[in-house]
Amino acid sequence: MNENEILQKLILVCNTKADAVKRVRILKEFLENKFFKNKSLNLEKFLKSLKASEYDIEAMKQLPAQFYASFNKNNAYPIIRKISKALDKLETIHLYVPVELTEGELFKIGSWFKQNVAKNTLLEIDTDKNLTLGCALSRNGVYRDFSLKYFLQGKRPEINKILDNYVKT
Repeated sequence: MNENEILQKLILVCNTKADAVKRVRILKEFLENKFFKNKSLNLEKFLKSLKASEYDIEAMKQLPAQFYASFNKNNAYPIIRKISKALDKLETIHLYVPVELTEGELFKIGSWFKQNVAKNTLLEIDTDKNLTLGCALSRNGVYRDFSLKYFLQGKRPEINKILDNYVKT
């Protein structure tokens, strides 16, 4: 497998850019341990010793044997460096939400996104406490607000008119 194929396989098991960065770090640690400490190291045992989350364990186990076989002592660091640089340049869609999400919620949103929007694009999920009841998306510098606050601001004159009429009665 070449670097692009390795990157594509990795992207398929990651929902967010944070997932991808974390799993590249896990991969690097696994390969360092396998090549320089314990040649017979088992991926599953390593992940458990690392106390990786259930989502990280499942994702790393989904990668085919051919993926891991692509690495050796001589090429592991250069490939990981190239993958990390490619991740920085990869197209992402920013999702802004009003609250911190749990890892499970991030997984559900990311999985839905992969299945319904873009399989080879990663989400970057950020918290924006200024949003109310909804979210905002940003892609290629275009920002779209889908929060209740945004829609209410658009209807402000109508809402004020209704409230004024109510107060008068």
